[in-house]
Amino acid sequence: MEGIDILQEIKKIDDGIEVIMISGQDNIEVAVETMRFGAFDYVTKTPRAFHRMENIIHRILIFRQLSSDAKRYKLMVQMAGYAIVIAIAHTIILKLMVVEVLGWETSSVYLLPPY
Repeated sequence: MEGIDILQEIKKIDDGIEVIMISGQDNIEVAVETMRFGAFDYVTKTPRAFHRMENIIHRILIFRQLSSDAKRYKLMVQMAGYAIVIAIAHTIILKLMVVEVLGWETSSVYLLPPY
């Protein structure tokens, strides 16, 4: 089994796992292929490989934090949208109640402010 095969199996199990491919091949085509199959990065075994791995792991941690923040902000925006819809529905219901209870004309109720 080759590195690409292992990468594909890992990604089948969990696409969210970040994989750093390490190889003795200093070949750009191989590096591009591994990235195409979902590798986070590709490192050639050199004297500087350890230092490079530290930097890549740091980037993965930053990437994960940013992804988590983005999901949290998206949820906050969705919840704010739901709150607006609820507030509008509440206003409409109150105006309809004013029409029924007080017998006001519908046109004059819609002139009331929304709060």
